[in-house]
Amino acid sequence: MVRQRLRHCCDLFGGKKVHSVFSASATAIIITAALVAMAWALLQFLAISRIAVRSEGISDSTGLVSGTNDEATTRRLTEIYEAIYDGAESFLRAEYTICAWFVAIFAIVVFVLVSWGTQWDFARGLFTALSFVLGACTSICKFRVWGGNFECPNCAYWGNF
Repeated sequence: MVRQRLRHCCDLFGGKKVHSVFSASATAIIITAALVAMAWALLQFLAISRIAVRSEGISDSTGLVSGTNDEATTRRLTEIYEAIYDGAESFLRAEYTICAWFVAIFAIVVFVLVSWGTQWDFARGLFTALSFVLGACTSICKFRVWGGNFECPNCAYWGNF
């Protein structure tokens, strides 16, 4: 039924010419979107580069911890550090829990739709869903080399390795 409609549609518009018109317009849309994005990036760069970056009232002799009560200041800085660390760890735990549910649900959707679209070829559906899960996991855990060590932004959640 769908193929008959497509054939009828192509016959109405002259067959293969429709494909070339659509691919030409798709190319034009892609190139236009890229040019608009580059113009927007340039505009943002120019706006941000006009912001002056200067330090006032701080000299090389002024340190982070200045004053007479260095021990109390160090304790306070440690408390702030621990609060930030705990907040980041809680945020990552919540974020990755949501991501795990999202990946699990959509892996099932991908499995069902691919299997259904290939006359219930479960192997193809399974491998496509596993590819989706692997891609999602590698996107979530972005390893980067920083200071000679491999670090993962998820280390607060999973622990350092």
